[in-house]
Amino acid sequence: MRARREPKGDKKRTEAARFRQLYTSRDGRLCVFEDAKGHLTCVRAIRLA
Repeated sequence: MRARREPKGDKKRTEAARFRQLYTSRDGRLCVFEDAKGHLTCVRAIRLA
């Protein structure tokens, strides 16, 4: 059996992303999150279920 190789490149890719919720729309259908680096992401809440 062969040993598994570590992926080349940035080792940070194996870390889980950390997000914090900044905003939720009044109807609850839209959420805005910020990651640890300050990037913003808008997500439809139905995709989180």
